[in-house]
Amino acid sequence: MSDDLKTFDYDGFAAHLLSAAYDGFVTLRRHRPHEQFYVYALYASPMNAHLFASANSEAALVHTARAYMKQDHGRGWYADLAEADVCALLRYIAADWEYHCFSAGMPAFDSLSAAFGTGARWYERVVHRERTLAEDDAWDVLQAYLARMRGICAAVLRTLDEQGVFGAEATRKACVLTLMVGDATLEERLYWAAQLNPPDVVTRYAVELETSSTIGAIVAANMQRGLFTGE
Repeated sequence: MSDDLKTFDYDGFAAHLLSAAYDGFVTLRRHRPHEQFYVYALYASPMNAHLFASANSEAALVHTARAYMKQDHGRGWYADLAEADVCALLRYIAADWEYHCFSAGMPAFDSLSAAFGTGARWYERVVHRERTLAEDDAWDVLQAYLARMRGICAAVLRTLDEQGVFGAEATRKACVLTLMVGDATLEERLYWAAQLNPPDVVTRYAVELETSSTIGAIVAANMQRGLFTGE
């Protein structure tokens, strides 16, 4: 691994992330005591330049689904779909969560987010600005760095779970705890869920992802039909 990334303070990052994530998730739950959260995540932006804490609740999901269906009037994107279908579609689309990236603006988390992007900035520098390392070689180094950082993120979530931050028993099993990357594959999403949740939660998560994909195909077809028919 590059000297720049070898000297990164991984232990310090892990300690600060544990503290900031604890404060962030506990504060969110404290401010929304009557909402049932169904997902908690550490979310890395698609280019791995930033890291955020994200979450969503059942009430927030319904609120968003209703708003989207109201906005859809006349377009037909959600034609023949019930509110429950639109909820299923949006359930794990992080960009549509009411509490997506809720940690943005929290000083401690903003500092960690910038630190998380060290690898992406290093890659940009050595490949595109300085051109001191071949792209394939730099990519391998970056992937090793990201694997280590994701391992830290998973360990932090696991520790918080053991501390009861995400609830106990039925409350905990009602939610999915996971790592998310903007462009992650289905296999990657299931992998991280499996590292952090009981098997029955992972099974439910897989079914919900499949349902979302099926409904997404219906919406995509409705959108395409609208483009060609002018509806």
